Amino acid sequence: MRGRSFFYTRIFTSSLFLMVMCLVCTQIACAQMQELGDDQLSLVSARSGITLSVRDSAMRYTNESIWIGDTDHDPAHLIKFNEVSVDDGAGGYFSFSTPGLDPITIDVGTDGFGKTVVALFLTDHTYPRTISVGNIDFCDQDIGGLSIEEMTITDNQVYIGAHGGIDLEDSMRLDIENIRYAYNTSEELTFSGITLAGSFAGSPEDPTAWVSSGKFQLGDMTGDNPVTCDVGTNAAGKTALLINMPMQGSLRVEGVSFGGSDFGPCAIDGIRVHHLNMLISPGP
Repeated sequence: MRGRSFFYTRIFTSSLFLMVMCLVCTQIACAQMQELGDDQLSLVSARSGITLSVRDSAMRYTNESIWIGDTDHDPAHLIKFNEVSVDDGAGGYFSFSTPGLDPITIDVGTDGFGKTVVALFLTDHTYPRTISVGNIDFCDQDIGGLSIEEMTITDNQVYIGAHGGIDLEDSMRLDIENIRYAYNTSEELTFSGITLAGSFAGSPEDPTAWVSSGKFQLGDMTGDNPVTCDVGTNAAGKTALLINMPMQGSLRVEGVSFGGSDFGPCAIDGIRVHHLNMLISPGP
């Protein structure tokens, strides 16, 4: 995509770091110090990092328009995502509470290569949410609307490091009830029952027999092949963004339909991408 201005957005409920301030700022009652015996000390344990639990919390996100613009032109060339919302699928609030005994954890340490990394275990995407875009406007051309329905992410472990740019590993199980792309009322493309996981058992043509296991993984810190993101200047003196996105796992879709025609299930098993390089830079 051309342009010097890039806008990236991702809805994280892990941005709940703001909640940490609420927890830290609560009043703590003063107590007199007392000596502890060995039996009492044996019940005390500690761990490094931060643990965050959120209870009885909900959110609904709306944005009139999100733009990605090419500032090399006047007027600017724009992609607009209009009427963006994240909700429970019915216009209400979705929960971002942490489930049961599984809080969000944040730890800083050193990996096997001596690099400092931040490890995040994110449990705040466990509850379903729906992302909708009313319409996508590409350089003043309406190219339709998009919805990602009933999305949940479980077992989400993220490692973030640096090499000058950003290193990343993200492993998860992703489930989406439907992805719908509608150019008009009669030509809707729908993917139903989408799951990203480590692997699947069961015949690909029979979704009722599918059993998933493991996690889909982007990047591999242990194998010294993480997702990388670098911003720099190319040989022409232009600012450029370079992303490498290795991945492994399996994808299955229970049903694909277009314009009312059913194309049946889809299975892509044993995905292993060692390098996927993407260069984003302005034109000449």
